[in-house]
Amino acid sequence: MSLWKGLSERVTIELTSGDLSQCLDQLTRAQIPLEDLNFLDELTVQLCIPREDLGRVKELTCRRGDQIRVLSHRGWVTGVKKLLRRPVLTFGVLGLLMFTLWVPTRIFFVEVEGNTTVSARQILEAAAQCGISFGASRQQVRSEEMKNALLASLPSLQWAGVNTYGCRAVITVRERNAQVTREETYPVSSIVAVCDGIVRQITVEKGTALCIPGQAVKAGDILISGYTDLGICTRVGQSVGEIYADTQRKIRAVLPTEYLQRGKMTATRKKYSIILGKKRWNLGKGSGISGGSCAKIYTEVYLTLPGGFQLPIALCCEQWYDYDTQTITEEDPDILSEYAAHYLSRQMVAGTIRQQTLVYFRQEGYCLLEGIYDCYEMIGLTQPEERANE
Repeated sequence: MSLWKGLSERVTIELTSGDLSQCLDQLTRAQIPLEDLNFLDELTVQLCIPREDLGRVKELTCRRGDQIRVLSHRGWVTGVKKLLRRPVLTFGVLGLLMFTLWVPTRIFFVEVEGNTTVSARQILEAAAQCGISFGASRQQVRSEEMKNALLASLPSLQWAGVNTYGCRAVITVRERNAQVTREETYPVSSIVAVCDGIVRQITVEKGTALCIPGQAVKAGDILISGYTDLGICTRVGQSVGEIYADTQRKIRAVLPTEYLQRGKMTATRKKYSIILGKKRWNLGKGSGISGGSCAKIYTEVYLTLPGGFQLPIALCCEQWYDYDTQTITEEDPDILSEYAAHYLSRQMVAGTIRQQTLVYFRQEGYCLLEGIYDCYEMIGLTQPEERANE
Protein backbone atom coordinates (compact mmCIF):
# COMPACT_ATOMS: atom_id res chain seq x y z
CA MET A 1 0.00 0.00 0.00
CA SER A 2 2.87 2.41 0.81
CA LEU A 3 4.47 1.67 -2.60
CA TRP A 4 1.26 2.52 -4.45
CA LYS A 5 0.83 5.61 -2.32
CA GLY A 6 4.36 6.72 -3.24
CA LEU A 7 3.75 6.20 -6.96
CA SER A 8 0.31 7.87 -7.03
CA GLU A 9 0.06 11.52 -8.05
CA ARG A 10 -0.11 13.80 -4.98
CA VAL A 11 -0.12 17.59 -4.64
CA THR A 12 1.14 19.53 -1.62
CA ILE A 13 -0.84 22.74 -1.07
CA GLU A 14 -0.91 25.59 1.43
CA LEU A 15 -4.45 26.60 2.53
CA THR A 16 -5.17 29.95 4.17
CA SER A 17 -8.67 30.53 5.60
CA GLY A 18 -10.44 32.77 8.16
CA ASP A 19 -12.23 29.71 9.56
CA LEU A 20 -9.77 26.92 9.00
CA SER A 21 -11.70 24.18 10.80
CA GLN A 22 -14.91 24.83 8.88
CA CYS A 23 -12.98 24.81 5.58
CA LEU A 24 -11.38 21.42 6.35
CA ASP A 25 -14.81 20.03 7.39
CA GLN A 26 -16.27 21.12 4.05
CA LEU A 27 -13.42 19.40 2.13
CA THR A 28 -13.96 16.25 4.18
CA ARG A 29 -17.74 16.23 3.47
CA ALA A 30 -16.85 16.52 -0.24
CA GLN A 31 -14.98 13.16 0.18
CA ILE A 32 -11.57 14.65 -0.63
CA PRO A 33 -8.75 12.72 1.16
CA LEU A 34 -6.59 15.00 3.27
CA GLU A 35 -3.13 13.74 4.30
CA ASP A 36 -0.03 15.04 6.05
CA LEU A 37 -1.71 18.03 7.70
CA ASN A 38 0.78 20.53 9.10
CA PHE A 39 -0.71 23.60 10.84
CA LEU A 40 1.64 26.53 10.36
CA ASP A 41 -0.51 28.97 12.37
CA GLU A 42 -4.19 29.52 13.25
CA LEU A 43 -5.09 30.46 9.68
CA THR A 44 -2.61 28.40 7.53
CA VAL A 45 -2.17 24.66 7.02
CA GLN A 46 -0.13 22.48 4.64
CA LEU A 47 -1.64 19.24 3.39
CA CYS A 48 -1.50 16.68 0.56
CA ILE A 49 -4.42 15.83 -1.69
CA PRO A 50 -4.78 13.65 -4.81
CA ARG A 51 -3.89 15.46 -8.01
CA GLU A 52 -7.26 14.74 -9.61
CA ASP A 53 -9.05 16.53 -6.68
CA LEU A 54 -7.04 19.76 -7.06
CA GLY A 55 -9.72 21.36 -9.27
CA ARG A 56 -12.54 20.62 -6.79
CA VAL A 57 -10.48 22.03 -3.89
CA LYS A 58 -9.85 25.25 -5.83
CA GLU A 59 -13.56 25.57 -6.62
CA LEU A 60 -14.66 25.06 -3.00
CA THR A 61 -12.09 27.43 -1.55
CA CYS A 62 -12.92 30.17 -4.08
CA ARG A 63 -16.59 30.11 -3.01
CA ARG A 64 -15.55 30.68 0.60
CA GLY A 65 -12.99 33.36 -0.30
CA ASP A 66 -10.07 31.27 0.97
CA GLN A 67 -6.62 31.22 -0.63
CA ILE A 68 -4.78 28.16 -1.90
CA ARG A 69 -1.19 27.88 -3.10
CA VAL A 70 0.34 24.80 -4.80
CA LEU A 71 3.75 23.96 -3.31
CA SER A 72 4.84 20.78 -5.12
CA HIS A 73 3.79 17.76 -7.16
CA ARG A 74 4.95 14.20 -6.62
CA GLY A 75 4.28 10.82 -8.25
CA TRP A 76 5.53 8.69 -11.09
CA VAL A 77 4.11 10.89 -13.85
CA THR A 78 5.77 13.95 -12.37
CA GLY A 79 9.03 12.04 -11.99
CA VAL A 80 8.96 10.95 -15.63
CA LYS A 81 8.30 14.49 -16.82
CA LYS A 82 11.20 15.81 -14.75
CA LEU A 83 13.45 13.07 -16.11
CA LEU A 84 12.51 13.87 -19.72
CA ARG A 85 13.62 17.45 -19.17
CA ARG A 86 17.17 16.10 -18.66
CA PRO A 87 17.94 14.05 -21.81
CA VAL A 88 21.49 13.13 -20.80
CA LEU A 89 20.31 11.66 -17.51
CA THR A 90 17.42 9.93 -19.29
CA PHE A 91 19.70 8.19 -21.81
CA GLY A 92 22.10 7.33 -18.99
CA VAL A 93 19.37 5.66 -16.95
CA LEU A 94 18.05 3.75 -19.96
CA GLY A 95 21.57 2.70 -20.94
CA LEU A 96 22.31 1.52 -17.40
CA LEU A 97 19.05 -0.44 -17.34
CA MET A 98 19.80 -2.11 -20.67
CA PHE A 99 23.39 -2.81 -19.62
CA THR A 100 22.14 -4.38 -16.38
CA LEU A 101 19.82 -6.67 -18.33
CA TRP A 102 22.50 -7.51 -20.95
CA VAL A 103 25.48 -8.27 -18.68
CA PRO A 104 24.11 -11.48 -17.06
CA THR A 105 23.66 -13.03 -20.53
CA ARG A 106 27.35 -12.65 -21.51
CA ILE A 107 30.70 -14.23 -20.66
CA PHE A 108 33.58 -11.92 -19.72
CA PHE A 109 36.06 -14.29 -18.02
CA VAL A 110 37.25 -17.71 -19.23
CA GLU A 111 39.26 -20.15 -17.09
CA VAL A 112 40.73 -23.62 -17.72
CA GLU A 113 41.03 -26.51 -15.30
CA GLY A 114 42.01 -30.16 -15.56
CA ASN A 115 44.92 -29.68 -18.00
CA THR A 116 48.43 -31.00 -17.30
CA THR A 117 50.37 -31.34 -20.58
CA VAL A 118 48.35 -29.00 -22.80
CA SER A 119 48.94 -25.37 -21.80
CA ALA A 120 46.02 -23.21 -20.68
CA ARG A 121 47.00 -20.55 -23.24
CA GLN A 122 46.68 -23.06 -26.08
CA ILE A 123 43.23 -24.12 -24.86
CA LEU A 124 42.09 -20.50 -24.49
CA GLU A 125 43.26 -19.64 -28.04
CA ALA A 126 41.42 -22.66 -29.44
CA ALA A 127 38.32 -21.74 -27.42
CA ALA A 128 38.43 -18.16 -28.75
CA GLN A 129 38.51 -19.48 -32.33
CA CYS A 130 35.46 -21.64 -31.51
CA GLY A 131 33.55 -18.66 -30.10
CA ILE A 132 34.21 -18.99 -26.36
CA SER A 133 35.71 -15.57 -25.77
CA PHE A 134 35.09 -12.20 -24.15
CA GLY A 135 31.46 -11.11 -24.62
CA ALA A 136 30.15 -14.47 -25.91
CA SER A 137 26.57 -15.51 -25.19
CA ARG A 138 26.08 -17.85 -22.23
CA GLN A 139 23.61 -20.05 -24.10
CA GLN A 140 25.94 -20.33 -27.08
CA VAL A 141 28.93 -21.17 -24.89
CA ARG A 142 27.11 -24.05 -23.21
CA SER A 143 25.96 -25.58 -26.50
CA GLU A 144 27.23 -28.95 -27.72
CA GLU A 145 28.49 -27.36 -30.94
CA MET A 146 31.03 -25.32 -28.97
CA LYS A 147 32.28 -28.39 -27.09
CA ASN A 148 32.59 -30.46 -30.27
CA ALA A 149 34.42 -27.64 -32.05
CA LEU A 150 36.87 -27.35 -29.14
CA LEU A 151 37.58 -31.10 -29.19
CA ALA A 152 38.05 -31.03 -32.98
CA SER A 153 40.60 -28.20 -32.75
CA LEU A 154 42.58 -29.94 -29.97
CA PRO A 155 43.01 -33.68 -30.71
CA SER A 156 45.00 -34.11 -27.48
CA LEU A 157 41.80 -33.60 -25.46
CA GLN A 158 39.52 -36.56 -24.75
CA TRP A 159 36.64 -34.62 -23.22
CA ALA A 160 35.73 -30.98 -22.63
CA GLY A 161 32.90 -29.31 -20.75
CA VAL A 162 31.95 -25.68 -20.22
CA ASN A 163 30.21 -24.49 -17.04
CA THR A 164 29.09 -20.90 -16.48
CA TYR A 165 28.97 -19.08 -13.15
CA GLY A 166 27.50 -15.65 -13.70
CA CYS A 167 29.80 -13.87 -16.15
CA ARG A 168 32.54 -16.51 -15.76
CA ALA A 169 33.01 -19.63 -17.91
CA VAL A 170 35.14 -22.56 -16.71
CA ILE A 171 36.44 -25.00 -19.35
CA THR A 172 37.01 -28.40 -17.75
CA VAL A 173 39.10 -30.74 -19.90
CA ARG A 174 40.37 -34.28 -19.77
CA GLU A 175 43.48 -35.15 -21.75
CA ARG A 176 44.15 -38.32 -23.64
CA ASN A 177 46.62 -40.83 -22.21
CA ALA A 178 50.11 -39.91 -23.36
CA GLN A 179 51.40 -42.54 -25.74
CA VAL A 180 54.98 -43.59 -25.22
CA THR A 181 56.99 -42.65 -28.29
CA ARG A 182 59.24 -45.51 -29.27
CA GLU A 183 62.41 -45.06 -31.19
CA GLU A 184 62.35 -46.32 -34.72
CA THR A 185 63.96 -49.74 -34.92
CA TYR A 186 64.79 -51.97 -37.86
CA PRO A 187 65.13 -55.75 -37.99
CA VAL A 188 68.33 -55.44 -40.07
CA SER A 189 70.75 -52.51 -39.95
CA SER A 190 74.27 -51.81 -41.09
CA ILE A 191 76.92 -49.24 -40.27
CA VAL A 192 78.07 -47.12 -43.22
CA ALA A 193 80.76 -44.47 -43.63
CA VAL A 194 79.64 -40.83 -43.42
CA CYS A 195 82.77 -39.46 -45.12
CA ASP A 196 85.92 -40.57 -46.92
CA GLY A 197 88.86 -41.82 -44.84
CA ILE A 198 91.39 -44.50 -44.04
CA VAL A 199 90.21 -47.00 -41.42
CA ARG A 200 92.49 -47.22 -38.36
CA GLN A 201 90.45 -49.01 -35.68
CA ILE A 202 87.40 -51.32 -35.81
CA THR A 203 85.34 -52.55 -32.85
CA VAL A 204 82.47 -54.95 -33.75
CA GLU A 205 79.91 -56.06 -31.16
CA LYS A 206 77.21 -57.32 -33.53
CA GLY A 207 77.39 -57.95 -37.24
CA THR A 208 80.17 -58.67 -39.75
CA ALA A 209 83.04 -56.27 -40.50
CA LEU A 210 83.53 -55.60 -44.22
CA CYS A 211 86.72 -53.53 -43.87
CA ILE A 212 90.12 -53.85 -42.22
CA PRO A 213 92.51 -51.30 -40.67
CA GLY A 214 94.46 -49.45 -43.33
CA GLN A 215 91.71 -49.72 -45.93
CA ALA A 216 90.45 -46.58 -47.68
CA VAL A 217 86.67 -46.16 -47.72
CA LYS A 218 84.30 -43.67 -49.31
CA ALA A 219 81.16 -42.05 -47.93
CA GLY A 220 78.25 -44.53 -48.14
CA ASP A 221 80.36 -47.72 -48.06
CA ILE A 222 79.09 -50.46 -45.72
CA LEU A 223 81.61 -50.97 -42.92
CA ILE A 224 79.72 -53.45 -40.70
CA SER A 225 76.92 -55.56 -42.19
CA GLY A 226 73.89 -56.89 -40.35
CA TYR A 227 74.17 -60.24 -42.18
CA THR A 228 76.54 -62.86 -40.72
CA ASP A 229 77.33 -66.00 -42.77
CA LEU A 230 77.49 -69.01 -40.45
CA GLY A 231 77.97 -71.56 -43.25
CA ILE A 232 74.76 -73.51 -42.70
CA CYS A 233 72.61 -70.42 -42.29
CA THR A 234 72.83 -66.62 -42.28
CA ARG A 235 72.16 -64.70 -39.08
CA VAL A 236 70.30 -61.43 -39.54
CA GLY A 237 70.29 -58.61 -36.98
CA GLN A 238 71.33 -55.12 -36.11
CA SER A 239 74.94 -54.01 -36.41
CA VAL A 240 76.68 -52.55 -33.37
CA GLY A 241 80.23 -51.24 -33.45
CA GLU A 242 82.62 -48.31 -33.86
CA ILE A 243 84.97 -47.42 -36.72
CA TYR A 244 87.67 -44.75 -36.37
CA ALA A 245 89.49 -43.45 -39.43
CA ASP A 246 91.91 -40.76 -40.58
CA THR A 247 89.95 -38.08 -42.44
CA GLN A 248 90.69 -34.76 -44.07
CA ARG A 249 88.33 -31.79 -43.93
CA LYS A 250 88.47 -28.37 -45.59
CA ILE A 251 86.95 -25.23 -44.08
CA ARG A 252 86.69 -21.67 -45.37
CA ALA A 253 85.86 -18.89 -42.89
CA VAL A 254 85.35 -15.15 -43.47
CA LEU A 255 85.66 -12.32 -40.91
CA PRO A 256 84.82 -8.64 -41.64
CA THR A 257 87.67 -6.31 -40.77
CA GLU A 258 85.29 -3.51 -39.74
CA TYR A 259 81.96 -3.70 -37.89
CA LEU A 260 79.74 -1.42 -35.80
CA GLN A 261 79.58 -1.68 -32.02
CA ARG A 262 76.99 -0.11 -29.71
CA GLY A 263 78.27 2.65 -27.44
CA LYS A 264 76.67 4.95 -24.86
CA MET A 265 72.93 5.64 -24.62
CA THR A 266 72.02 9.05 -26.02
CA ALA A 267 68.22 9.33 -25.79
CA THR A 268 65.09 7.60 -24.48
CA ARG A 269 61.64 7.65 -26.04
CA LYS A 270 58.31 6.17 -24.96
CA LYS A 271 55.19 5.26 -26.87
CA TYR A 272 51.86 4.16 -25.36
CA SER A 273 49.01 2.16 -26.85
CA ILE A 274 45.81 0.48 -25.66
CA ILE A 275 44.72 -3.07 -26.45
CA LEU A 276 40.99 -3.88 -26.44
CA GLY A 277 40.50 -7.54 -27.23
CA LYS A 278 42.57 -8.15 -30.38
CA LYS A 279 42.68 -4.53 -31.56
CA ARG A 280 45.32 -1.94 -30.76
CA TRP A 281 45.03 1.84 -30.71
CA ASN A 282 48.23 3.87 -30.70
CA LEU A 283 48.25 6.95 -28.49
CA GLY A 284 51.10 8.59 -30.41
CA LYS A 285 52.65 8.86 -33.85
CA GLY A 286 55.39 6.65 -35.26
CA SER A 287 56.14 2.97 -34.75
CA GLY A 288 58.99 0.53 -35.18
CA ILE A 289 62.74 0.85 -34.67
CA SER A 290 64.92 2.59 -37.22
CA GLY A 291 68.43 1.22 -37.70
CA GLY A 292 70.56 -0.98 -35.50
CA SER A 293 71.40 1.77 -33.02
CA CYS A 294 68.03 1.41 -31.29
CA ALA A 295 66.83 -0.97 -28.58
CA LYS A 296 63.25 -1.52 -27.41
CA ILE A 297 61.64 -2.80 -24.21
CA TYR A 298 57.98 -3.76 -24.57
CA THR A 299 55.63 -4.17 -21.58
CA GLU A 300 51.90 -4.94 -21.26
CA VAL A 301 49.80 -4.29 -18.15
CA TYR A 302 46.33 -5.88 -18.22
CA LEU A 303 43.39 -4.60 -16.21
CA THR A 304 42.65 -7.07 -13.42
CA LEU A 305 39.57 -7.00 -11.19
CA PRO A 306 39.53 -8.05 -7.52
CA GLY A 307 39.68 -11.84 -7.38
CA GLY A 308 42.20 -12.19 -10.19
CA PHE A 309 39.78 -11.78 -13.11
CA GLN A 310 41.71 -10.31 -16.03
CA LEU A 311 39.94 -8.17 -18.60
CA PRO A 312 41.10 -8.08 -22.26
CA ILE A 313 42.13 -4.45 -21.76
CA ALA A 314 45.83 -3.61 -21.54
CA LEU A 315 48.05 -0.55 -21.50
CA CYS A 316 51.21 -1.10 -23.58
CA CYS A 317 54.44 0.85 -23.22
CA GLU A 318 57.32 0.76 -25.70
CA GLN A 319 60.58 2.24 -24.44
CA TRP A 320 63.15 3.06 -27.14
CA TYR A 321 66.80 3.61 -26.31
CA ASP A 322 69.12 5.30 -28.81
CA TYR A 323 72.84 4.50 -28.69
CA ASP A 324 75.97 5.83 -30.29
CA THR A 325 77.74 3.47 -32.67
CA GLN A 326 81.45 3.22 -33.27
CA THR A 327 83.43 1.39 -35.95
CA ILE A 328 85.66 -1.42 -34.65
CA THR A 329 88.58 -2.68 -36.74
CA GLU A 330 89.47 -6.34 -36.19
CA GLU A 331 92.21 -8.18 -38.14
CA ASP A 332 93.22 -10.88 -35.64
CA PRO A 333 93.51 -14.23 -37.54
CA ASP A 334 93.37 -16.20 -34.27
CA ILE A 335 89.64 -15.47 -34.05
CA LEU A 336 89.08 -17.22 -37.38
CA SER A 337 91.24 -20.20 -36.48
CA GLU A 338 89.52 -20.68 -33.10
CA TYR A 339 86.08 -20.45 -34.68
CA ALA A 340 87.00 -22.94 -37.44
CA ALA A 341 88.39 -25.45 -34.92
CA HIS A 342 85.30 -25.11 -32.71
CA TYR A 343 82.98 -25.56 -35.69
CA LEU A 344 84.86 -28.66 -36.89
CA SER A 345 84.79 -30.30 -33.45
CA ARG A 346 81.01 -29.93 -33.36
CA GLN A 347 80.67 -31.56 -36.77
CA MET A 348 82.46 -34.74 -35.63
CA VAL A 349 80.61 -37.39 -33.60
CA ALA A 350 83.83 -38.21 -31.76
CA GLY A 351 87.48 -37.58 -32.53
CA THR A 352 90.30 -35.06 -32.51
CA ILE A 353 92.20 -32.76 -34.86
CA ARG A 354 95.77 -34.04 -35.36
CA GLN A 355 97.20 -31.55 -37.81
CA GLN A 356 96.06 -28.38 -39.53
CA THR A 357 97.29 -26.24 -42.41
CA LEU A 358 95.96 -22.67 -42.41
CA VAL A 359 96.25 -20.01 -45.12
CA TYR A 360 95.09 -16.38 -44.54
CA PHE A 361 94.09 -13.85 -47.18
CA ARG A 362 93.50 -10.19 -46.41
CA GLN A 363 91.40 -8.22 -48.83
CA GLU A 364 89.51 -4.96 -48.62
CA GLY A 365 86.75 -5.28 -46.04
CA TYR A 366 87.32 -8.87 -44.88
CA CYS A 367 89.81 -11.53 -43.85
CA LEU A 368 89.61 -15.06 -45.37
CA LEU A 369 90.83 -18.32 -43.83
CA GLU A 370 91.25 -21.56 -45.79
CA GLY A 371 92.15 -24.52 -43.62
CA ILE A 372 92.94 -28.18 -44.23
CA TYR A 373 92.52 -30.37 -41.13
CA ASP A 374 93.76 -33.93 -40.66
CA CYS A 375 91.41 -35.58 -38.17
CA TYR A 376 91.02 -38.86 -36.34
CA GLU A 377 87.28 -39.42 -35.92
CA MET A 378 84.48 -41.99 -35.84
CA ILE A 379 82.87 -42.27 -39.27
CA GLY A 380 80.24 -45.00 -38.68
CA LEU A 381 76.51 -44.29 -39.02
CA THR A 382 73.73 -46.85 -38.43
CA GLN A 383 71.24 -47.26 -41.30
CA PRO A 384 68.64 -49.89 -42.28
CA GLU A 385 70.07 -52.63 -44.47
CA GLU A 386 67.53 -51.95 -47.24
CA ARG A 387 68.53 -48.26 -47.34
CA ALA A 388 72.22 -49.18 -47.31
CA ASN A 389 71.73 -51.57 -50.24
CA GLU A 390 70.04 -48.84 -52.24
